[in-house]
This record gives sequence, C-alpha cells and structure tokens, in this order.
Amino acid sequence: MAKAWFAVHTIAGHENKVRDVLTRRASVEGFWERDLFQILIPTEQELTTRAGKRVLVDKKVFPGYILVQMNMTDDTYKLVKSTSGVTGFVQSGNKPVPLEDYEVKRILKN
Repeated sequence: MAKAWFAVHTIAGHENKVRDVLTRRASVEGFWERDLFQILIPTEQELTTRAGKRVLVDKKVFPGYILVQMNMTDDTYKLVKSTSGVTGFVQSGNKPVPLEDYEVKRILKN
C-alpha cells in the first residue's frame, strides 16, 4: 500500500509524548523513513491574554489526535496501536481509513 495519512486517537494532552515515543520506537525497530514518514500535531497560533499581556500561543486544532504518514502494513499497524498513549486509529469497521489528500493539504496550509 502506498503511503497515506492516518488520524490516530491519543489520550488528550499526551500528543507530544505519543509523537516522541512513536518516533523513537519506529527508529529502533527500523520503520522510520521506510514505513513511517511523518508525525504531525496540527496547531494554530492564537492571541490570548496572560498576566495582562497579549501572547501568541500554539493551540491544538484536533486535541487528542495526531496525524501519521505511513505505509499501512500489519507491522506498522501493530507498532502504532501498541504505543503508550495511543487508543486507536480513526477507522471504519476494523480497517483504518486514510485521510483524503485535500483534507491533509487544508490542514497543512493552516
């Protein structure tokens, strides 16, 4: 299967930790840059007021989700599913559903 983007559900607030652990595990097991290519946490900058000062803060667009660009194989599926903090893929039935190209381009553009 060609590489595609998949939405992975994580424990809310643990997106950065899951990205780091998954990247490290993929590197150790030889999947990084062969079957797993990118892991994104979509964010947008937002102006907020803290202690009376206006500050730019990165806000997660999809809290509790990360986007993973990968070749979907049995091994990569098991690697992602067994990573600490991952609760599952966004899927239809028992099969993870890849995101459409236009959806990913829109997310990356923002």
